[in-house]
Amino acid sequence: MKKLFFTTLVTLLTGGLIFAQSLSRSEHYQQLPKQALTLLRKVNFGSPSESKEPTLRVEPLRLDSTRSFFGYTITAKDSVPNVRSRFQYPKPNVKVEINDLYQQGTWITTGRFTETRDQLGRVVELKGESYVEEEKKYQPNSKLLIYPRGNFSTLIDSIAIYIWNDDSNNWEKTLLQTNSYNAQNRLAREFAEITVDGLKYQSMVTYTYNAAGKNDTIKEINIFYGIISPVSNTAMTYTADGKLKEVWVSKYEKGEFVLSERETYAYAPDKYRHELFQKDETYGVWHKIQSLLYKLDTWNRIVSVEKSFFGFDEDPDTRELVLYTYAVAGDQPDYQKLSLEQTLQWDNAAEKFNLSDRKFYHYRGISTDLPDLEVKTKTLLIYPNPSQEKVQLSLEEDAQVWVFNALGQQMLSRRLAAGQSLDVMNLSRGIYYVVAKQEQILYTGKLIKQ
Repeated sequence: MKKLFFTTLVTLLTGGLIFAQSLSRSEHYQQLPKQALTLLRKVNFGSPSESKEPTLRVEPLRLDSTRSFFGYTITAKDSVPNVRSRFQYPKPNVKVEINDLYQQGTWITTGRFTETRDQLGRVVELKGESYVEEEKKYQPNSKLLIYPRGNFSTLIDSIAIYIWNDDSNNWEKTLLQTNSYNAQNRLAREFAEITVDGLKYQSMVTYTYNAAGKNDTIKEINIFYGIISPVSNTAMTYTADGKLKEVWVSKYEKGEFVLSERETYAYAPDKYRHELFQKDETYGVWHKIQSLLYKLDTWNRIVSVEKSFFGFDEDPDTRELVLYTYAVAGDQPDYQKLSLEQTLQWDNAAEKFNLSDRKFYHYRGISTDLPDLEVKTKTLLIYPNPSQEKVQLSLEEDAQVWVFNALGQQMLSRRLAAGQSLDVMNLSRGIYYVVAKQEQILYTGKLIKQ
């Protein structure tokens, strides 16, 4: 099966789907192939967010393309192109996204998605295809079918995912999920059947609600060849005005449920904080592992997210700041449309955030500054290639080195001295793109990890 190449679109809206759906699927969907997970992420399935595009709009903006750059200098000038998505609209209800990687001075097509919506603007089908450069054509890869519930904008009766099998030249179903609802049209049960390499894995998740209609408990079980195994129980509490306050997760271990994870939420008029904790079973104490601080503008749009990841010493191991800029003012149509997304990494020595990468959103009908693509590139020799552990790069001077997967996602970032090897042992098998930068010269090459 081919790997599906994609660029995940950022989703910022914060209302809509029942929050419970985002808590359980991270568990039983991990069995799915990467192609299937990609489709679910692209339609934002299982996230507490509304559709990326509102249904009722007047002369809506249409996304034309996105371009990402990384490897910024201290002057913050646009540096190295990375990934690009181009959008086409062959029919009123169809959107095609073509994804490219920037390699050796040119854009190389890796794949495309075709999204189809119904008359109410709901996504009902998403097809993924890989581009075969040698044959100059697209090959089927994966397909997602969504069956909405009645005329509801977010409720779903069932979904099905199919993966293309090159050997049989046919589609194979890898996921079928059906949802049941109570009399108030609140999600009551999910039943999912996943088929991977001929093995069937089933999962059932049930939901209950408090008097205010808020989901307060989630129970998940797995079913494997008739054997039922409890997985987890999740309990939620809310503030007086109905906002999520705490999430407690108990995992089933050695015949009993044990508290293992906790989430807390704190709110202010223009911001809120989300923190995650894990319990140390040895000492019975909670350790903070992640903190997310969201800041909002006047129209309740997220303008920044500061992410901190903690070690057991309670000090942040890494910090990241993501800044969002929007194409139009909040009181105009399509006010949720992004124009720029910037990621900054914390520098402990300098005690400040440094620009890491930028993603530009370009719309038809709006003039947007286009970053300079004039980058000098040279071929980077990598040996041994394929490799399992360490590789040498044909660099005669110190250089900043990045490794990207086939999706354009950064997997490694290292500063290497001349002659120093690059450790790739922790990378999974597959094809990777290696980029090295010396002053204004860019070296690019392809690595096969065995």
